[in-house]
Amino acid sequence: MKVLVVSSTALRTPPKSYGGLEAVAYQSALYLHRHGYEVTLAAATLPGAYYPFNVIELPPGSPPDYEQPLDLITEKDVKSFDLIIDHSHSHRVGIKANSLGVKSMCIHHDLMPGALGCTAHYAVSRAHASYFESIAGVKAGVIYDMVDTSDIRPSKKEPILLWVGRVNKGLTNWLRWVKSFREEYKGEVTPVVIGDDSYMAGVNIDQMREIKRLVEETNAIYYGLTDRKTLTYYLGKAVATYSAFLPGYIEVFGMWAVEAMAANSIPLAPHQDVLREMLLGYFESKGLPSPPFRLGDISLITRRALESPFEDLFPYAKRFLPDVIGKSYEEEIMKIARLPSS
Repeated sequence: MKVLVVSSTALRTPPKSYGGLEAVAYQSALYLHRHGYEVTLAAATLPGAYYPFNVIELPPGSPPDYEQPLDLITEKDVKSFDLIIDHSHSHRVGIKANSLGVKSMCIHHDLMPGALGCTAHYAVSRAHASYFESIAGVKAGVIYDMVDTSDIRPSKKEPILLWVGRVNKGLTNWLRWVKSFREEYKGEVTPVVIGDDSYMAGVNIDQMREIKRLVEETNAIYYGLTDRKTLTYYLGKAVATYSAFLPGYIEVFGMWAVEAMAANSIPLAPHQDVLREMLLGYFESKGLPSPPFRLGDISLITRRALESPFEDLFPYAKRFLPDVIGKSYEEEIMKIARLPSS
């Protein structure tokens, strides 16, 4: 079967540092190639990256439409494939394919449903699917994000609290929480900040001034956008990993949480139902509050992690390995293949 996997052109695929959608698009293409599919990836490619399959090389996008380069994929291109798997935000290729009689699977990585019109739509968690269906009125299947954690290893834990994520996902709120927690806890704590602080992340000068002030007040180690090696080092050392401290912000999946679990670092964020889905009764089995968490719950679990680090989270991360999630792709491909052509 000839399959076109479409990534976003907002970032390169695979991403140079961090980019969840682009990483998943790359891993899905790699899995399908390794399992006998004739795969082509449409993406803004990364120089020096490994591409054992065909590639439609697209230029990186720019504002105001970061995915405009996807329009370079022609009707003739689309008709040369049996199936389109579209991971992009706009799903313009998947929609075009369906209108041309080529079956398409559109994987939604954003909370709010984008354009509809693919043969089938998929959310990346059950919590996401429920929200998607309530807003869009369209049924969504579930294919979890596949996360390659082969470069992550748990190591001897230190009293490190690690932030992972774009600074506009609530970093200022997290640093304020850290400041309050440290005043109550009294013990040794080292906050570390890793996450995109570039123009692409929507950062502004006033926000960075506030972050700088809070970093100084909490004695945090600030990296911002950094390399993968630094991230995996601190994941291995941190007793807990945090993200999504922004009121009203909902994670549809949370790659950071899977990477934290792979390192035996407990993933914590307020008001995120998806953590309950990822950890399948883990918190209840420990006699701890279960997601969605309040800030008080996060403080309690953090204290527990500092006093006695969690050492049994890695098996939960294995559920999202490419070789596991890839089977879901194959199952859904078989279902799509059996549908009558439009």
